[in-house]
Amino acid sequence: MSTIRPPPRCRWPWVRACAGFEQTVGGSFSWNDGADLDADLATLAGTPRLTADKDAVATVERIGTFTGGLDVPVLSLHTTGDPAGPTADEAAYASVVRAAGDNAQLRQTFVKAAGHCTFTDAEQATATQVLINRVKQGHWDPANPAQLNRQAVTLEDASPTVLGSSRFTDPAPAQPARLWDVRQWGTY
Repeated sequence: MSTIRPPPRCRWPWVRACAGFEQTVGGSFSWNDGADLDADLATLAGTPRLTADKDAVATVERIGTFTGGLDVPVLSLHTTGDPAGPTADEAAYASVVRAAGDNAQLRQTFVKAAGHCTFTDAEQATATQVLINRVKQGHWDPANPAQLNRQAVTLEDASPTVLGSSRFTDPAPAQPARLWDVRQWGTY
């Protein structure tokens, strides 16, 4: 009997991790040839169904979902190959922030790297400087990845310590698998 399992080399947490890693490495590294998909579907069909606890859902909606309301400037720094959350999560967050009318408070930046929060000191220093400038000036400086990488070089040159390289990039467009924000409350 076949069992449901993640494709080889794409294990923990395999669905979310693959999306980010595939973007980072430039293609798919998963396969399903040789799998008995009919047996896998039969296993799924025979699995007991789960019903969410309505009180637990209400609590998660209240404390664990995005409302999009931003009272202060928010700068996100995200790796493109983050196994803890693909860049599609950032797209979902930006969507709910736009819907709440607070898009001017949000700046999202991306670094071409695998792993969760695997930023160089140069990338962290650059992101910090971008946020400090936003607070001081009341608006975001125009910046694209090339400008952010140049700013990182400038900070590296002025630093008495080695900050490392920078890899700011534009992420590939990504759609979240399932939105979980204030707009879906009570619809589960």
